[in-house]
Amino acid sequence: MVIGEFLRKLQENLRKEQELIKDHMGSGGCSDFIEYSRNVGTLTGLEQSITTIDETISKLNEEDQE
Repeated sequence: MVIGEFLRKLQENLRKEQELIKDHMGSGGCSDFIEYSRNVGTLTGLEQSITTIDETISKLNEEDQE
């Protein structure tokens, strides 16, 4: 399924971005609380996006089985 493959690749890219931000934060890369807060918000948004993609893939798989 082309759409499923696209969604999995998108999800993979979002996870890579998450890891880059986590590494940056974990190494003390945030210069101040504003940057830290912005990164936490970005991580939250990325996680919500990944979850939504998971749910979409599941729904597509269910529809394919019907």
